[in-house]
Amino acid sequence: NPVEFVPPEGIRPGHLGTVLDEQANHLDVSAMIVDLAVRGWLRIEEVEQPRDGFLGIGRSEGDYRFVRLRHGDEGLLSAEAMLMQSIFREGEQVLLSELRQKFASRLALVEGALYDDVVTKGWFPIRPDRVRARWHGLGILLAILGAGLTVALFLLVPRWTLIGVVLVVLGGVLTALAPRFPARTAAGTAMLGRVRGFKELFDVGEGERQAFAERADLFSTYLPYAIVFGMAERWA
Repeated sequence: NPVEFVPPEGIRPGHLGTVLDEQANHLDVSAMIVDLAVRGWLRIEEVEQPRDGFLGIGRSEGDYRFVRLRHGDEGLLSAEAMLMQSIFREGEQVLLSELRQKFASRLALVEGALYDDVVTKGWFPIRPDRVRARWHGLGILLAILGAGLTVALFLLVPRWTLIGVVLVVLGGVLTALAPRFPARTAAGTAMLGRVRGFKELFDVGEGERQAFAERADLFSTYLPYAIVFGMAERWA
């Protein structure tokens, strides 16, 4: 793929990660938070809190405070709006340590919104998580039916027992292959090629590509994408 020096069609980091591996996951959401900070929607402040010490004396563990800077959701995709609402549900400021205790259910909603967004954008015909769940469920159902049929045939018509065994094997195969069944649209496949081209900018990171990033002062802007690609340290 030819190298892309800018995110193709302005794709946001979380959506890029979902197109790349057909998964909306915690890493994508983490990149979205950093991206929202870069774009001025929130501020991330490092704070120190004493821990395991007497009267505040002792080892300390770092924490982070998220501060809301903008309101409304104009200019945000639905997953980004959902993320802002989820982070600041209790107020204008929140500590990361507090979010860890109650963010799990909200995180599932944000990831679901990411799946909805990539379908709305036309990159997938159906949400990938639902395709995986459908085939996984079908595989389990076939395996259970096959197991029951195997027992019944063994007791009633032993020579046909193999039919039940085949259903069990087929169910196991469908369950194992369920993650591979999601399919992108033609537009999604084209976007994937461009995303891989953009990833080349982070893969090499030297010569002309490095000079481009330094000239354009892109460290903060592209950091969320580096997080999605698993190359944050290399980018730094």
